Amino acid sequence: MELAARQLMRAIRGSRSQIAFCRRLGYRSNVATDWESGRRFPDATEALRAAAVAGTDVPAALRAFHAPSADAFAAGGVAAWLSALRGSTPHAFLADAAGASRHQVGRWLRGDATPRLPQLLAVVDACTGRMPDLVAALVDVSQVPAVAAAAEARRRAGRLLYDAPWSPAVLTLLATAPSGTVAAIAARVGASPAELAPAVDALVDAGLVARDGEVLHAVGPLTSAGQGSDDDRYRVRVHWADVARRRLDARDPRDRFGLDVFAVSRTDHARIRERYSAFYREVRAIVAASEPVETAGLLVVQLVDWGGLEG
Repeated sequence: MELAARQLMRAIRGSRSQIAFCRRLGYRSNVATDWESGRRFPDATEALRAAAVAGTDVPAALRAFHAPSADAFAAGGVAAWLSALRGSTPHAFLADAAGASRHQVGRWLRGDATPRLPQLLAVVDACTGRMPDLVAALVDVSQVPAVAAAAEARRRAGRLLYDAPWSPAVLTLLATAPSGTVAAIAARVGASPAELAPAVDALVDAGLVARDGEVLHAVGPLTSAGQGSDDDRYRVRVHWADVARRRLDARDPRDRFGLDVFAVSRTDHARIRERYSAFYREVRAIVAASEPVETAGLLVVQLVDWGGLEG
């Protein structure tokens, strides 16, 4: 994370000289050379202030990165934003990712202290698995070589999520073994090899999967994230809801299915909605940090608001 932080601060400075940039930030000394060499790092608040001074619309960047938590930053700064990203992810998990103590993490989330930039990047990655996307939202990610390749691969994989919806299943199954075949993957996910063929072809074309005859090897990132249109999101949701429905026919005892039809107050429905969001964030954080990769699965969660009868 330190290399990424150094390169990020260099990218934020842009074409300005170090001295001119420091003067614009209000420093008399050349702190930029320390930041960019890694001798010391700004804290998260100062790094984001530097980005804003350099011309980045930081609230818009955070909204593009993770819209649900963006308002928290506007209301309470870095601490509130990290708390919104964190959900219910345990302090110990974040501490391990950032190389800090649970006490330090608690201080960051309360706003009693602010993490340095490398620690911020580590915590964001632990919460979301998407740190390269944050960097890409703040600066031209090509100027941050430490994460540029990962960000570009995520962008390509994210588009495949919509254009070839079986691609995440192919990638995650390939993550569990050195190699696999289309037939073996199809058997695991309850599809036919013909259904998977377009996704495999797209993954090969994108350089995320290598094909050696019938054998496939994953060579790209095993996560998918991308911005799609409303129609894109609708199509991919329908796809995975149908996959989950088909899975019910298998009646596999390892699967879990929960169902509850309920009537509650509007306040409690809002609480349930927040727990839904927190649960999803926590699962994403666990997935991002899990080692070794040994098994794959599908999580489909839907919360419906029917409203109430009126009149």
